[in-house]
Amino acid sequence: MRIAVLIPSEEYKTYAGARIRYGRLKSPLERMGITLALEDVAAFSVDQTDFDVILISKCHDARALVAAAAAGRKGLLVGVDLFDDYFSQSSDSRLVRYRNWLGQLLPLCQFAICSTPAMARIVHGYTSDLPAHVVNDPAAPAEFDDLPRLLHSKLARARTEKTVQLMWFGVGDNPHFKVGLNDLAAFGGVLRTLANAEKNIELTVLTNERALDADGLALLGRLPVRSKIDQWTESNERDLLLEAFACFLPVNAQAFSAAKSQNRAVTALTAGCQVISSGYPLYEPLSEFIYRDISAFQADLDHGTMRHAPGKLEAFTAAMQATASAATEAASFANFLRSIPASEGNAPSSGALILVHGQATNGAAHKAVHALKGFSVASPYCPAQFGFDVIFRGAPGELVMLIADKAAKSLIPEFRDRLGEEIRFSEKKYWRVSGGNGLSGRELLPGESWHDAPLTFQLATYRPAMRQIRELMAEAFGPSQVILSENSPLPFSA
Repeated sequence: MRIAVLIPSEEYKTYAGARIRYGRLKSPLERMGITLALEDVAAFSVDQTDFDVILISKCHDARALVAAAAAGRKGLLVGVDLFDDYFSQSSDSRLVRYRNWLGQLLPLCQFAICSTPAMARIVHGYTSDLPAHVVNDPAAPAEFDDLPRLLHSKLARARTEKTVQLMWFGVGDNPHFKVGLNDLAAFGGVLRTLANAEKNIELTVLTNERALDADGLALLGRLPVRSKIDQWTESNERDLLLEAFACFLPVNAQAFSAAKSQNRAVTALTAGCQVISSGYPLYEPLSEFIYRDISAFQADLDHGTMRHAPGKLEAFTAAMQATASAATEAASFANFLRSIPASEGNAPSSGALILVHGQATNGAAHKAVHALKGFSVASPYCPAQFGFDVIFRGAPGELVMLIADKAAKSLIPEFRDRLGEEIRFSEKKYWRVSGGNGLSGRELLPGESWHDAPLTFQLATYRPAMRQIRELMAEAFGPSQVILSENSPLPFSA
């Protein structure tokens, strides 16, 4: 079995999600005869692939939808891997585009894998019968032979020097939610309690450069302990974890955080750090080794009997095997894939593949659907100047449909009689459709787009206009598979 993980860019290969999840699963999968490769979705061609399984990862735009539709038509097994919850916040209009995307993608999939049970429940909220499997983020390959020595030396140093070397690490910001450094600042009271216990507290914050703007630095400036800030790199994380006595990992209780994986706690524990976590109990499966009460942490430090200790190595190894073993997760994932019968997949569509461009789209999706001999369609909200096969433009209170000369050759016979006058638009010849379905019979300015219309008008007309476009495309070209490309942060719901 060969698995292609479609990712949003080549740069994504350096991100923690790719390194931790796929990098650590790759070798144990190969030992079972399964190859896994990361493929840039922009360069993916279903006609030139020899993969059996297509797994979509963090490609939140129409390129992934087109790739999934094309792979399904070729009979490949198609799935999605969901890390972050941008999909359950039904009252948050900023995330409509993510919900639109997932709502379109899941019917094209035969399975989903998720980083947590919370994410699997979200999938089943969209479609209850899609097989969903939890693949825990695996820990780095580790031999625990040196862990007792490391735990002992860190504890001895903290007690001798009466100094607690604390560390917070992770992505410090998010475009939609106040997490990361906001969580650290919000639970600053825990640090204050620790600092009042006659011990020196030295905190190192390791995060991404983007988070260290004026707002991020202001949050760190309000912390009640002495702090040092460093930019995240893989080597910095490794070196600082070896120095730290404990990691402070507070968790916001909102849905985005509640669906996150246990990766940071696993990383800290395997590096010989104690873990203190306040807020939402994200790390409950590792509760035997996690401090939820700062007074318990202080008491154990005073007595020299920590939760993560040399004498508990057997229990810790068992916990890692149960929740963060690359070999275990790979075997479970492989068995899950092999359990999906071919009949459970959606039957490949035989009609035309149609991509409708909304207010905000991208050229890569346009090129992808053309490469598959599908149709690229401009809605009246689309300002892009691509070589569209069909263009819809707005006249007062109605739509006008223009069909490119080349695309007109694919019309069903009875629709061809409705082709009216010839119009030149963007250096291409189009035929104007006349009559029926509320189409305009008046003079048309080809450039009339609703993209610049008042926002209230666009939001009010978007859904019925998209529905009419779908109906007209089916009437013109027969039964078809329609995909909407919409990347606008505005709540355009179709």
